[in-house]
Amino acid sequence: MAKLNKPHWVVQMDWLDKETYWGLSDSERKDVNTFQNISKAINHHHKVIEENNILLKRIQRDNAKRLDKIRLNQLKGAPIFRKIEYLKAEHEVDVYYMETLRKNKVRDKEENRHLHKEFIVAEYPKCYLKYRTKNLANIKTIILKSQRFENLKILKKVCPKWYGNIGEELKSEELNSNKVKIAMVELFKPTIKRILANQFKEIEEGKVVLNFDLVLAEMSKMKL
Repeated sequence: MAKLNKPHWVVQMDWLDKETYWGLSDSERKDVNTFQNISKAINHHHKVIEENNILLKRIQRDNAKRLDKIRLNQLKGAPIFRKIEYLKAEHEVDVYYMETLRKNKVRDKEENRHLHKEFIVAEYPKCYLKYRTKNLANIKTIILKSQRFENLKILKKVCPKWYGNIGEELKSEELNSNKVKIAMVELFKPTIKRILANQFKEIEEGKVVLNFDLVLAEMSKMKL
């Protein structure tokens, strides 16, 4: 018996028995065979479509689960990624201490107001720190006080232990000496690394400017 959900022409084909079939002419049997093949092809493709739809729904469910896992993993990975950025900032930072000189020349005058000769009356160092990490494109500058003595006076209050060990000696060192540079770098580098580790993203995005006051505030917390 024919199924009711079949197209009308397929139902008609199912009603065709063998005796009737062989009573047809060759041309009619050819048409019947063609329609039978078409019917089989349609049924086959319907079956494949249904199977693929089931498979597609399963894939869509699996993809939805994977997307949710990606979202959760990204949420879990974000803080770890930031820690790695901080870690890189902390361990890949270079700090430089520099002083620039400006020599002020004056001319001595005799009583007859003729110029006699030039001589240097003062030297004015400008002190600053430079730092960079592999994650920051450019070298950044931290402006200190305009003279070394001013900086040492401030550091004496903020870092009395360090000043007691070496700070006083730096007053008598020649300007731009390696001893001064090494001592200043050793003092400031741990503090700069600490600030970068805590605020690296903000500094990289320009939301925080690493200046002398911020460095001094962090030094006070560390009780150097």
